[in-house]
Amino acid sequence: FSIIIWLLTSFNWKLEFISNINNSILANIGSFFDPFFYLMLGGKNCWAASVVSIQGLFAKEQIVTTMKVLGSELFTFRPITTFAFFTFNLFSIPCLNTLNAIWFELKSLKKTLLIILLELFIAWFIASFIGFWNIFL
Repeated sequence: FSIIIWLLTSFNWKLEFISNINNSILANIGSFFDPFFYLMLGGKNCWAASVVSIQGLFAKEQIVTTMKVLGSELFTFRPITTFAFFTFNLFSIPCLNTLNAIWFELKSLKKTLLIILLELFIAWFIASFIGFWNIFL
């Protein structure tokens, strides 16, 4: 995953090597998910947080690795924003292997998808509630 993240941050859609990470393929993909993270990040436009959280859905250990690959200058959050961001990643879907185990045990795609949506909503709601206060503080 780290190699894929690096490649997506090094090239634009024309497959030209770029020096500004904000013009990369990954920045464009992450920007698509910004509205989902708007309240959580206190209204801050941060595509990198979106990318890291999506990586965390595949495997939680990827959160730290992806943050390291993207660089610390993209993650200059206030303390309450950091708390909201990591709260979302803590309460969201554990990883794909866990979802596979849930699906195997329940033997129902509908129930598995319901669990996924419920976990994402709860994580988003708690993190957005915390991040909402960032606007006022």
